[in-house]
Amino acid sequence: MKGTILGNRYELIEKIGDGGMSDVYKARCQVLKRHVAVKILKSEFNSDPDFIKKFDAESTSAAGLNHPNIVNIFDVGIEEDLRYIVMEYVDGKTLKSLVREKGEALEESEIIRLSMQIASALDHAHQHQIIHRDIKSQNIMISREQVAKVADFGIAKAMTSSTIVHSNEVMGSVQYASPEQSKGSVIDHRSDIYSLGVVMYEMATGRLPFVGENAVTIALKHMREQVVPPTTYNKALSEGLEEVILKAMMKNPDSRYQNINEMMVDLNRLRSNPAETFNYENSEDYDYATMVLPNYQEIDAMSKKLKTKKKTKGGAEKGSRLTLVTVILLAFLASLLIFSLIGFNILRDKFAIQEVEVPNLIEMPFEEARDELNALGLYIEEEGTRFSNVIEAGRVMEQSEVAGTILKEGFTIKVVVSKGQNLVEVPNLLQKELSEAQIILENKELNVDSVAYVVNELPRGYILSQDPAGGELIEVGEAIKLVVSQGSSAQEYIMPTITGLTYEEALSRLDGNEIQLALTGYEYSDFPVDTVATQSISQGTIVYPGDVVEVTISNGPRLATRAYKFYTEYFTEDEAVVTIEMVNEEGEAQIVYAETHTKAEESFVVELSGQGDVTINIYYGEVLFNTLNERFE
Repeated sequence: MKGTILGNRYELIEKIGDGGMSDVYKARCQVLKRHVAVKILKSEFNSDPDFIKKFDAESTSAAGLNHPNIVNIFDVGIEEDLRYIVMEYVDGKTLKSLVREKGEALEESEIIRLSMQIASALDHAHQHQIIHRDIKSQNIMISREQVAKVADFGIAKAMTSSTIVHSNEVMGSVQYASPEQSKGSVIDHRSDIYSLGVVMYEMATGRLPFVGENAVTIALKHMREQVVPPTTYNKALSEGLEEVILKAMMKNPDSRYQNINEMMVDLNRLRSNPAETFNYENSEDYDYATMVLPNYQEIDAMSKKLKTKKKTKGGAEKGSRLTLVTVILLAFLASLLIFSLIGFNILRDKFAIQEVEVPNLIEMPFEEARDELNALGLYIEEEGTRFSNVIEAGRVMEQSEVAGTILKEGFTIKVVVSKGQNLVEVPNLLQKELSEAQIILENKELNVDSVAYVVNELPRGYILSQDPAGGELIEVGEAIKLVVSQGSSAQEYIMPTITGLTYEEALSRLDGNEIQLALTGYEYSDFPVDTVATQSISQGTIVYPGDVVEVTISNGPRLATRAYKFYTEYFTEDEAVVTIEMVNEEGEAQIVYAETHTKAEESFVVELSGQGDVTINIYYGEVLFNTLNERFE
């Protein structure tokens, strides 16, 4: 793959990562002349819709997130048999590698600093209604500047206020997954908080809170066992930070921090005062409903141990009788266990909730959609109605779960039903005054498209014709064209609209009327550059030969301005030259800021102005600290 160019833009340089379903390459963008990371779906998964769906989800979930602690998504593409995502290249290592290389707990100040950055990234995602669902130290990159960046939104999901879809998908890595994720229960943003607590535990102790021989064992421990306090392994850890970690890892979501901001407040307090404590209750009652099957290896070992046990003082015959009784008892217990498991499997298969595939309900009559869902064991709820110019009245126009989604029986799908077209009858405006006609149209939720003036025997301002004609049915919001009388005197004129025309075009439109134009200045407006932005005499006003119309010329839309706050804690030296480069949609780059700042400042604010889609590259010294994709409007 080395040397391959994707999308006529991204040249693959070297392979830097190998995952279960994709490979990651360092690449060079030939347009913006910078390094990027390209994640490519492995060829063996190109025909698997489940893997394709998960791979595509990573780009769609993270594409709308712009944050200094989230790995930015720049582009996605498909080329021949290659499906790829282009993202920010982070020159560094994973948090997992950092902990392993350290071989022990990280310094408390470093734990708090990195945790704050991860929490800030999650707060940004949660504000955009995105749950990551796979927070783990392998998915957190640490740059050379020691900046944490959350990556891999491959199984992220949009939050809803009602339910979460149940599916066959394994949600998150079991070593970091919350109890509700392991159970397949309803999850929300608090599941990410639990996973962050596990990551903090790992940083604070150099180990994971729960380990086991397999994934099931680890998941059961997350659901049932109390976590060993991190101070057991790290005596230097403060009481306050331990409280934060244990509160984040509460098994009951209601006992955890209810949002990531609450957790950030406590971390901030610890950063200011390491001796801070919170007096949180770090023990709880939790669900024991999950069945734990016996460990057959332990039963077998116990049986062998009993068989080889030394005979008691009662003699060989008494020992033989004891052995026989033991064997019979073990055989009885084994039979009871086998029958119990058989019965349990029969009942489980009989009463297990089945999974069904959601059908396409769009354009289906509501009653027909209800019958089809009920036949599948699903339910329907009308969430509302809305006008539609495409879908007939009484038919489904939106459904809460898209066709093809796998749901558990008993799930309720919410739908929006069409009210049909929103049509209104055009009023008859003939021989009405223009001012009256405008009021009539406004009350009908219609607009005036254009007004043409002609000399006529009718009084000035009276409507001569209209299009569409009165009585026709049109959609709400459409516009009507009007022809209006200018009166019988050629010495009186109705002022036309000249905004949006060039100065020469405006002169031409007024030619012959002896109306003069006077340029009074320039201003920003939504009209194109070098066209008339304003006119002092408005459209429809009576004007006479010799009248002067003052106009201004447009400079085009005003550039949007935003303030950005930067933190000097990420400086590698006591001071650095902060350079900000902005690249517009045409790929043209411009340095808009270059100033020296010191670490002692802690933070500073820079106002940036732009228009449309802009890429912002931020350099601390000669090192690219971050890249933002912004839209100024």
